Amino acid sequence: MTTRDAVRLLPLLFAFLLPGSAQTPASKLDEIQKLIDAKDWKAAITAADALTTAEPNSPAAWVKRGLAYQGEGDSRGALDSYLQAEKLGATPMTLAFREAAAYARLGENQKALDLLDQAEKNGMILGDRLQDPDLGSIRGDPRFAAITAQDAKNQHPCSDAGYRQFDFWVGEWDVRTLDGTKVGDSRIQRILNDCVILETWNPGKGVREGQSFNSYNTTTGKWTQFWVDAQGSNTQYVDGEYKDNALRFWGHNPDPAGKPVLQRFTFFDLGPDKVRQFQEQSIDDGKNWTTVYDFYYFRKTGS
Repeated sequence: MTTRDAVRLLPLLFAFLLPGSAQTPASKLDEIQKLIDAKDWKAAITAADALTTAEPNSPAAWVKRGLAYQGEGDSRGALDSYLQAEKLGATPMTLAFREAAAYARLGENQKALDLLDQAEKNGMILGDRLQDPDLGSIRGDPRFAAITAQDAKNQHPCSDAGYRQFDFWVGEWDVRTLDGTKVGDSRIQRILNDCVILETWNPGKGVREGQSFNSYNTTTGKWTQFWVDAQGSNTQYVDGEYKDNALRFWGHNPDPAGKPVLQRFTFFDLGPDKVRQFQEQSIDDGKNWTTVYDFYYFRKTGS
């Protein structure tokens, strides 16, 4: 799991763990939440104050208190509650937006912007919350525009142009050899928020079907393909580079006897409706090459 993944999971973990803490019965927290959901702020504040008095070391109780005070419009009371929850162990990132909103309402704009900026840099997605009226005092600040832009990038992390290099392969394809013999059908689609290109290969009868997962690395600017099939075989191709209307991969995969085999795997972009998939291999470290297969993809109507 990456740091960004962990950050995105924090709110869920926080919500899951705190109500079940040994310090505060979940039923008491649920009662306050019902009052908050009903926007009965005064009753929620009364119940939350009573709970934090009875359970002063419960971060969950202080969070509920903060929500109640924030709903009532008491930003100072809300902020004090959130900061106390942090002192008691609540993860700062789970409260970053609410604290920022409270700071903005209090006119402490730089603190609000600092919190939002750090949350975005850590991969947090705020989305529609950036339209919250409580952020009105900072919405015209240039830093807020940068935060909004970063949020859009966090929502679509694979928007870099490099991720689109292999889009010429996306679609539904009829796959044939050069002489027109059909060898199968292939469906190529973007998955995982357009971060991965998935190939689903359906060959003719008696031939193993399989899938490949193709991903782009923004640091290296190169692609990796990992192929698996229905018989348990797998192959990895690396250092994929798009150049001259073709994406070229390399493989360093041993043959069944364990002997090293160098593979060259090229996808040629032949226009909007045709792709050539050409694989070669060498057993003498690239001095001589033999063709493994040479397939042509013809786009199916409407794909």
